[in-house]
Amino acid sequence: MASTSGSSEMSLRRFDGSNFNFWKEQMQDYLIVKGQIDPIENENPPETYKANEWLKLDRIVHATIRIHLSESVYFTLQSCSTAFELWKTLSETYEKKVAATKMYLIRRFYNLRMKESDLVQPHLNEYESLSSQISSQGTTIEDELRAMILMSSLPSSWETFVTTVCNASTTAVKYSEVTSAILTEAARRKSFAKDSADEAYVVQGSTDRSNNRGRSSSRPLKKCNGRPLHYKMGGLKLLLGSML
Repeated sequence: MASTSGSSEMSLRRFDGSNFNFWKEQMQDYLIVKGQIDPIENENPPETYKANEWLKLDRIVHATIRIHLSESVYFTLQSCSTAFELWKTLSETYEKKVAATKMYLIRRFYNLRMKESDLVQPHLNEYESLSSQISSQGTTIEDELRAMILMSSLPSSWETFVTTVCNASTTAVKYSEVTSAILTEAARRKSFAKDSADEAYVVQGSTDRSNNRGRSSSRPLKKCNGRPLHYKMGGLKLLLGSML
């Protein structure tokens, strides 16, 4: 006979109609840990249970599932009187929606593109989030394929980087290594851009000072009584034209 109490407590979110497969697996694990999995796997009590024991366990599991449902889901399942019926109805209702959700996530995953102006880390975070969501729907993406799709999501300015990574690998490209290489390359580009900006600032400052010196050594021509006056370094020379 299964135990109705467990030695370990787990935190389990309320099911709100989204990501059913992940919630379903967590709920199953929760009931296994509590020793209460039998009522959702058996419509009728196994021989090891007495009638009153089964009825009590069924009510506990039924209530456990219901308190882990959001309000919007809860009220659509009020007619389910046993844990088995409740579990079956949940599966039949929400697993039908899994295919559509999976298709939506896969389309986003394959079409995700990083723009030239985008930061690398947020792009990697979004990519990893989509990958995890697809996995939670029961679809496994092979490691090398994840790496290849990630590299194909990079903008055109990363073409040389992608070619280098692919040519450098003698075996299957690993997702973790590609992610690490992308972060390293992003840091290198950021450092290079900063150094270039600093160098441009220094060159511009030098040019400005040179122009200022040129202007100070050759002052504009002025006139006095209609006659030209010319100032030279070291003294004043007055040109009077042909007044003599």
